[in-house]
Amino acid sequence: SSSSSSSSSSSSGDSGANGNVKFQTVSLADYVARMKKGQKHIYFATGSNAQQIQESPFLEALLEKGYEVLFFTDVMDEYIVMNVPEFEGLLFQDASREGLNFGDEESGEEGGEGGEGKDKGKKKNKEKKGKGKKEEKGEKESDDVSTSAAAAAAANMKTFLKWWKDTLIAQGVKIQAVKTSKRLAKSPCIVVSGRVGPSANMDRILKVQAMKSQSASPPPVSRILEVNPKHDLIAKLKEKYDSIVTEGGRAGSDSEAEEETLRVLERSARLIFDTALLESGFEIEDMRDFSTRMYDSLRAQVEGITESASDEEGGSEMKEDQEEKDEGKEHDEL
Repeated sequence: SSSSSSSSSSSSGDSGANGNVKFQTVSLADYVARMKKGQKHIYFATGSNAQQIQESPFLEALLEKGYEVLFFTDVMDEYIVMNVPEFEGLLFQDASREGLNFGDEESGEEGGEGGEGKDKGKKKNKEKKGKGKKEEKGEKESDDVSTSAAAAAAANMKTFLKWWKDTLIAQGVKIQAVKTSKRLAKSPCIVVSGRVGPSANMDRILKVQAMKSQSASPPPVSRILEVNPKHDLIAKLKEKYDSIVTEGGRAGSDSEAEEETLRVLERSARLIFDTALLESGFEIEDMRDFSTRMYDSLRAQVEGITESASDEEGGSEMKEDQEEKDEGKEHDEL
């Protein structure tokens, strides 16, 4: 059994002279034979062509970790995987869907309940046996502080993501969830499909078929916004949010400045989502509304640049006036 003739695979370690990933047609047997140790799934991504798929943010973490990904560019590829979900006992996993798993996570590499997570715990217990009670007490207190800080940070992020989801829903956006992402390395965020139902690629295909046959529209796609908390854009948005919002509500008085800042944050959160939606292969239902909001945002930025330039010019003139006054004063003293 082999992948369709239009499908190709990409590996982060197989790069050309220009640094781009090379593409080659492979059989599923060959793919499985060179899978990484601990890999539990056959990863694939769908799109119009290999170059488009390669540039997709869905693959950032997969390629960074050195996993090989099958590129499905034929319309029939995704249909086949839907009906034949596994090969040699290995399940296919769409890189654009919710719940993307890596082999190292499942083996406990990140300190989970399995694999290395357990091994580290065992090693730590062995090390503690040779230490005194004071040292153990100090380490325990340090661990408690770290755990408490991590829990507080997680709760704070959860509050921020809930605000983002509520903001989108209040603006009429159909969104299932907003959560942190493990598949992103460079991009700020991405919109993934749910575990069931059509993907963004399949949704486009079904809509075209429905238009041609004049049949009913396909079922709506379940959409989930995944954000990269390490990205500068997301970090700054959260920083602004934290500066005016606390767990008990907005901090301080409900001043006009705070209200305006919150409105700007809400508009920014929506534009970031819309941009991720387009990059993820989805369609924006109301392009007119999107264009209006984008132009408003750009106009505000241009006005900010103009005001900044005017302030600098005014400051420069004041400085020149002051210098002239100082020179006149020195002249009078002479």
